[in-house]
Amino acid sequence: GGVLTVGIEDKTWIVNRQVPVAEMWLASPLSGPSHCTVDSTFNPHSPSTSDTPPHFECGTEGESLSGILRREIETVLRRHGVEESVPDLLG
Repeated sequence: GGVLTVGIEDKTWIVNRQVPVAEMWLASPLSGPSHCTVDSTFNPHSPSTSDTPPHFECGTEGESLSGILRREIETVLRRHGVEESVPDLLG
């Protein structure tokens, strides 16, 4: 439980949930490892966000975890001639 694995050809991305430290860890074949933390503005007790999954920001750039996955998977797919958009894998 708590692990998402996405594989395309010889590339594999692994997202691992780290509950004790409220992080997600990403192992990417393109960008390497990243630690992702919950967006500091997310409040699970707020009525406006209670039904919304948390947004995870990664690395020093603060790019979203779902954004990294989408961008990198689309890059690999395009190398194989696939021009489709990738849906949000985490939302």
